[in-house]
Amino acid sequence: MQYEDYKVEDFLFDEFFVRWVKNPGPETDHFWKLWIEKNQDKIQTINEAREIINSIKYKNRYKPSEDEYNETLEHILKQHTSWFQLDSYKKNDRLTSMVRYAAVFLTIISFSALMIYLNVENTREETNQTVELIEKQNPNGQKSTIKLEDGTIVKLNAGSKLSYQKVFASHERRVTLAGEAFFDVKRDKNRPFIVETKDLTTIVLGTSFNIKSYQEDEKSSVSVASGKVKVMKSQDENIPGSQYFLLNRNQMMTYNLSDNSITKKESISDEFFLWKDNIIHFDHSDFNNIISTLQKWYGVEFIINSNNAFAGQFNAKYNNESLDLVLEGLKGEYNFEYKIDGEKVYIY
Repeated sequence: MQYEDYKVEDFLFDEFFVRWVKNPGPETDHFWKLWIEKNQDKIQTINEAREIINSIKYKNRYKPSEDEYNETLEHILKQHTSWFQLDSYKKNDRLTSMVRYAAVFLTIISFSALMIYLNVENTREETNQTVELIEKQNPNGQKSTIKLEDGTIVKLNAGSKLSYQKVFASHERRVTLAGEAFFDVKRDKNRPFIVETKDLTTIVLGTSFNIKSYQEDEKSSVSVASGKVKVMKSQDENIPGSQYFLLNRNQMMTYNLSDNSITKKESISDEFFLWKDNIIHFDHSDFNNIISTLQKWYGVEFIINSNNAFAGQFNAKYNNESLDLVLEGLKGEYNFEYKIDGEKVYIY
């Protein structure tokens, strides 16, 4: 039977399809995304099958032993021996065929249902184990470096939070980020590394990249330092055929929440990653963006007591410099005076 003729139940027992749903890889992902694009009329069927597979936690990696398989099948056949005692129907070949097909179909369904039950029980035992969730949060003025259990290194910027499992799942490595972080991901082709933010989902196998997605910002961005990443809107992650972007080294994608637009830069410099080396880089930054950055970087609060419009964009680079030195540079550009009083900075 061709995939075009499949119904929901056919997809449920198709190993190649189940593998794509539960543990997508380059081979399955490429095939099914392409197939769905060419068969838009099957999207509802595909989604129903995916929902069922995920709801029962179907595991294509579960394989019953040979003894389990034979014992289960023998039990089913004994229960339905009468299905195959068809001598009384020999005079009606059509009826014989119909009964035989029905018997085979019911046997397959019964056996498959039992195998799924075993899978669910197997899954339930695993999910009953406590999953330890770790949350690292940096206040403003503090950065940190985190090493995950798979060997991935994460540099977490100030005012940012990273949530992740102490031990990753067997089919994926998923973390949640609010803020900014630079990821140097340990390669694992069997377990994609997935970063969720409020707007975007980023999927990689092993590469280095930067994500900036603060809750208060209208824009979120993904910048690639090495390798390749796949980025899509978070709401589209589980929808087959959804639009996604592939970013290579020195490429960047920005999502604007205000107008739901996405832009892609084909070439960026390494200056987008300088923050992880304690270097502040302002590249055509406006005043509000600068103040927001400095508040996180130095852990201070700015209080603006000025009617100045603070128009214009600012370009500068500071290598681990004091706040006072940075403000002296801004003072000349935006024509203001300032006063630092503990954790408060007054602009007037």
